[in-house]
This record gives sequence, C-alpha cells and structure tokens, in this order.
Amino acid sequence: MPFGNISVILVEPEHDENIGSVARAMANFSFKSLILVNPKADHLSIPAKSRAMHGFDVLKNAKLCNSLEKAIKDFDFTIATSAKLSHGRKIKRVAISAEECAKKFSGSKAKFAIIFGPESSGLGNRQIALCDMLVHIPASEEYPTLNLSHSAAIILYEFAKRGREAISGIPARKETKETLLSLFKKLMDCSRPRIKNKPETFRSFRAMLSRSLVAEKEAKSMIAVFSGVLKNSCREAGVLPSNGIAMKRLKRKRA
Repeated sequence: MPFGNISVILVEPEHDENIGSVARAMANFSFKSLILVNPKADHLSIPAKSRAMHGFDVLKNAKLCNSLEKAIKDFDFTIATSAKLSHGRKIKRVAISAEECAKKFSGSKAKFAIIFGPESSGLGNRQIALCDMLVHIPASEEYPTLNLSHSAAIILYEFAKRGREAISGIPARKETKETLLSLFKKLMDCSRPRIKNKPETFRSFRAMLSRSLVAEKEAKSMIAVFSGVLKNSCREAGVLPSNGIAMKRLKRKRA
C-alpha cells in the first residue's frame, strides 16, 4: 500500500548514485514522494537512473526546492535524521530511534516528511531546529555514520513494517501546534519571575510536544488552558497578551 502522506526530503545531496539508491529504497517500500533541496547532484543522470532501477518514477517525479524552509512549509510533522547525538546536552540533538518514531506515526493520516542531510556533513543544527523531532539509527560508536541510502532504507522499512496500524486520536494539525507554541511564548513573556533562558525553554517545550505526538483534541485542550492562564498571568503582570501594552498605562490614558 503506497504511503501517500509521507515524503522523503534530501537536503543538498552530493552524489547521483545515492539519490538513485534512495529512490530504489523508496520504491521497495511503496513511498513515492521525493523532494530535493538545492541538490549538488543530477537526479536524472544515467548513474542515478541505473541505481534507481524500478524506482525511476520516483526520480522522474521528484520535486526541487531551493530551501528547506520552503520544502517543509506544507507538512504537519517534519522528522530530521542524524548520526550525531547530544546525550541530553543540547535539546535539538536529543533523538528517538527509527522504530520508536515509526510506532508513533503508524496509522496517522498526517502529512509528514523524513529529512536527510548531505552525505559529507549531515543536517546542521539550524536545519534540525526547523524540524519537529530527530531520529537516530543506533550503530557502532566507532563508525556510526551510515550511507545515505542505507539510512533511508532502514527508516522506511520501519514505517512500512508498521503499515496502517490504528492510531489513537488524530495528530494535531500544523496550525494547531503553531497556535499552542505561540501561546507558550506569550506565557513566558508574562512569567514572573522572568524566565532567564527563553529560547532554550521554548526549544525544550517544542521538543517535548513533538516527541509526544500530541493529538488534535489534546492540543486544543492545552490551548484552552494556556489561554486562560495567559489572560490571568498577563493581567497580574500588567500586560495585555494581545499586544504587550501595559494595562496600567492604558488605565492612565483613560483616566
């Protein structure tokens, strides 16, 4: 059964053959949508076609984008991949396994993308920060970096293995998650005492939200709670949540 809601994004792929091999792996597991971001290689070259074999349709229909931001703008969830981990020191580098990720998304109708970086360097911190979660394939500590197409094949296999298992609840839509994150930012602004490291706190909340794969109904419940807390917190802090204007100043003007 084709996985029409799942796309593979290759960021600045460097070798024709690797793009072709990824296309072949995608065809093996019934994935059809391939997006290439600023490719450094030719996905329609003879070497790419020879590696793709019966995955040539994936190459032929691949979409091209000049930035990762544009490539992911229409997806509900984005999954970055990396061989480099932080072991808790950096929030953006805290990863889950491919198996765990596939289990979270099994049966989901949400539109999401699995993102792979350049062969020579992988995804950078800025690119990973754009994504909802990070996936890692456990490998040898002495040589943890896998070939691009091998990584893609392993992760796609995990998703294909899960097939269309039922999922409890409908995953939150992108717009709903953005509303929730926006409210959290406003809560931090109204917090007393002030939060010292807002960017890191926000990244922690965003990472937790992504790894939990919050349902639409759950996200809306959190939005309702956050909205109520925000209203009370900002009133106590003397700030309007809508535009940040001090309430005390407004009262003086009215007087």
